[in-house]
Amino acid sequence: MRGIRIEPSSVTIHDYEDELETLKNEVGGEIDMITLPDGGVMIVDRDYALKKRPLNENASAVAGVAVGGIALIFGRDGDRLADVPSWYLPLLELGE
Repeated sequence: MRGIRIEPSSVTIHDYEDELETLKNEVGGEIDMITLPDGGVMIVDRDYALKKRPLNENASAVAGVAVGGIALIFGRDGDRLADVPSWYLPLLELGE
């Protein structure tokens, strides 16, 4: 599935496997899911503050809460993750 990866210094799009271990490896730890107001889902490292990861200002602005480290955005299809909705693609411009 396609997702947007928001790092503190870049925003890119990638293909990911819909597997818990893959998502944990991508964000660097145990995950939290943040439901976004327009139907997307943001996956983040729940312990970023304990690990002293930097605040991710772009991801925090999208989520409306403080997010640190790497964040991933996907769509949702029922109770499963899905490809990132097209309305999130302008976020890629933040990485330019």
